[in-house]
Amino acid sequence: MLCLRGTARLALTAAAIAVCLSVPARADSNNDDDELLEDVLACEDALGHLGRCCGGFDARAVRCHYHDDRTSGGCGGPSTIDRETPALSMSESLCIRNQSCDTLVASGVCDRAQAATAYWEKSQSSGSGDTTTTGTGSSHAPVCP
Repeated sequence: MLCLRGTARLALTAAAIAVCLSVPARADSNNDDDELLEDVLACEDALGHLGRCCGGFDARAVRCHYHDDRTSGGCGGPSTIDRETPALSMSESLCIRNQSCDTLVASGVCDRAQAATAYWEKSQSSGSGDTTTTGTGSSHAPVCP
């Protein structure tokens, strides 16, 4: 009977190790899509101001979205980061909001804002500590001033 229990315990331990090594388990996942953050609301407010000031401005083309998905690999597996923040930073949004319509048009802010793309980061870290970043930062020039 004791031998059977020892064998059963060994088999269970071996099975658990096999599962850990063969399947990239996701031990911890954190997904946040909070659209009520201050920078999201400021970006949307700035887009409203640009829409009133800049003829033909398409606010739908500029993303004021927040997304943060971080996954920690279980059993030494890979960890990932997938993050997006609004196309207009807090300082850009406040700058736009504080400018007159004439100033926004004359200084080219309308055109730069229309071309703005979201700030983003994507990376993956292996269980051994190596990190591969597939992208980070902003892909647009400063919008304001």
